[in-house]
Amino acid sequence: SLELVAAMRQAADAALNLIPEKAAELPEAERAQFVCAYQERLKELIAALGELRAHFQAADNPAAVRLIARLVELQKESHREFRRPKRD
Repeated sequence: SLELVAAMRQAADAALNLIPEKAAELPEAERAQFVCAYQERLKELIAALGELRAHFQAADNPAAVRLIARLVELQKESHREFRRPKRD
């Protein structure tokens, strides 16, 4: 729904100002590049959410479904790259 897309967009906008915890584990020389890559991936997400909003507004459900599948893959890739591994 449009409300969920708006909430996701708001969360992504807020995340642009955050630094992933994983950055603290990297050598200082690599941190800036890591944070830049994180922010670029968030900008990619924000752009995709704009596309999703447009698909919903146009009632183009097949395009929305394809884009949601892409968003799921983007989330998986991003979490692998930017999140710290879970520790038991």
